Amino acid sequence: RGRQLVGTCWSDWQLVGIFVCDIPPRQSRKSTESAISAAVKMSDV
Repeated sequence: RGRQLVGTCWSDWQLVGIFVCDIPPRQSRKSTESAISAAVKMSDV
């Protein structure tokens, strides 16, 4: 699930992991958390 959205957004957990790793925690931690939350909601649907 969530694989169809890979083209437009990183709802896939692998992409999310890469996205999180690429972003410095102290630079935009809230953005990362929001992104993860959004991905979780998308994958949960």
